[in-house]
Amino acid sequence: MQLSIGKLATLAIGLLIAVTIITTGAGLYVLQSNYRTLEDRHDTEARDTVRNAAVALHNQIRFYQGILQLMAANPEVGNLLETNDTSRISHWSQSVGGLLPGTLGTALTAADGAVLGDPLILRVGPACQDDMRLFAQGMEIGYPRLHTDVAGLEHFDLLTTITGPQGEHNGALFVSFHASVLERLLQGMMRKGDLFLLLDENGSEKLSIGSAAGTLDVGTYRVRVPDTPWQLVL
Repeated sequence: MQLSIGKLATLAIGLLIAVTIITTGAGLYVLQSNYRTLEDRHDTEARDTVRNAAVALHNQIRFYQGILQLMAANPEVGNLLETNDTSRISHWSQSVGGLLPGTLGTALTAADGAVLGDPLILRVGPACQDDMRLFAQGMEIGYPRLHTDVAGLEHFDLLTTITGPQGEHNGALFVSFHASVLERLLQGMMRKGDLFLLLDENGSEKLSIGSAAGTLDVGTYRVRVPDTPWQLVL
C-alpha cells in the first residue's frame, strides 16, 4: 500500500518530532547530570576550603600562644613581676611588641589581673582589662577574645599565666594582635567571589573578608575554628 505524499510528510514530521523529543530529553539528562557533578564538586571544594581555613586560623593562634608561653616561662619575667617596678615592667612589656609581628598592645598583669603600667601607653583598652580580670579569676571569657568595636583597632587577645617557683599564680602576660593577621591568612586561602565571615561565641559577625557581590548564591558553609569559640562561614 502506497502512502500519499501528504501522509509521508506527516509521518516524517511525526518521526522528526519524536526524535527531537528523545534527543532533547537525553541532552537535558546529560546536562543535568553534568550540572550535578559540577555542583557536587563545588560543594566538596567549598567544604574543603572552609575546613582548611579554620585549621589555618587555629594553627596561627596556637603558634602565637606557644610563643607567649615560652616568654612567660622565662624566670626573668617572674623576677620582674616580683620587683613590682612598674617602670621596668612597662618598658619590658613594650619591648615585647617589637618581637612579634602584628602586635597591638602588650602588658604584664598582677595576680588579680590589674595591668602593671599605664594602660594607655601599653595600648590596653577597657575591654581587654576586663578580660584580664576575668582570666585571673578563672572565669570563661570566650577565649581567644575578639574585639572589633573600634574601627581600625580590631584585634584578638591572648593571655598566658606566669607562675612562681611553687607553681603559684603571680600574674599573666597579655598580648593583643591586629585582626589583619587573621584577614591576611584568610585572603591567601580564598578564591574570587568568596566571602569569609568570622563569628564569635554568640554568633555575632566580627570580621568580613572578601566579597560575594555579583555572584550566584551557591550555599553557605560553616565550621568551628578548633580550640576557639569562633565559627568560620564561607
